[in-house]
Amino acid sequence: MRSSNGHWRWYPIVGAIAFCADTANAQKGQQDIYDDCRKLYIDGQHDKSIECFQKAIEGATNPASPPTLTDPALVPKGRMIWGAAEMYKGGTGRAHTQFDIILRANINFQPEPLIFPTGVRQEFEERRKKMQALLTGTGIDEKLKKELADAKDEIARLKKQIEGLKAWGEKYEVVTKHSRVIASIPFGVGQFQNGDNTVGVAFLVGEVVALGTAFGTYVWHETIPKLPQDPERAASLESTSKYLNWVSSATFAFFAIGGIVHAHVTFKPSESREEKRDPPRLARVKPIFAVLPSGGFLGISAAF
Repeated sequence: MRSSNGHWRWYPIVGAIAFCADTANAQKGQQDIYDDCRKLYIDGQHDKSIECFQKAIEGATNPASPPTLTDPALVPKGRMIWGAAEMYKGGTGRAHTQFDIILRANINFQPEPLIFPTGVRQEFEERRKKMQALLTGTGIDEKLKKELADAKDEIARLKKQIEGLKAWGEKYEVVTKHSRVIASIPFGVGQFQNGDNTVGVAFLVGEVVALGTAFGTYVWHETIPKLPQDPERAASLESTSKYLNWVSSATFAFFAIGGIVHAHVTFKPSESREEKRDPPRLARVKPIFAVLPSGGFLGISAAF
């Protein structure tokens, strides 16, 4: 019994030694895995290095197997090599994913300087700066200020565009086509059509006065007696009325022909002008309530 009890006292010590040995072997096994994947990267076999670290750190999917590289000291190193290999393959976004995972766990992580080229180290430092700014809040305010300024500029642009559309909607253009036939009418009609109102008034007054004088002298001539008591005076009046009639008729013809020629020379095929558009009427809705012998009626009416 004493000997047996002595054996039992040694079992915890033996178990502890065995556990330490297993742990050391596991660590040695993970170091070997890391070294194997690292060697693939150094040899330039970047595709195989990526596949090796992905399987070791994240596990395989087909067939499914758990991760074999879990040592906290080796995992970030492996991810660093994984990201560098991705950059060699042109997968900068995938490299950033690995760098960010490393930096989220340890913002002060330093990659091995001897196995990574300058471009990889610079890219990693840029990700470190962005991660530090994200963690400390540095740079976020500037980004928000820039986004706010851009939003204000966009709002100002939209307001200006809306004002322009509003001004355009309040007015509309009216185009009036002119006619050569109307331009051939005397009394300044052609000038009024072209918008030359001052010239049109001049021709209108001149032609009306000349035509009125011609008509008046004609009536005067017709009222002279055929058998006057004083033939000499009648002959003088007839001669004067004829002369004034000829002069006024010629003046009318001069103004009429000149006005028509002027209207055709200055003819404008069309004329455009802006007119204000009447605002649309808004719909008016109001309730209706009526008392009927059998009860009541409630409804709404709308006017458009």
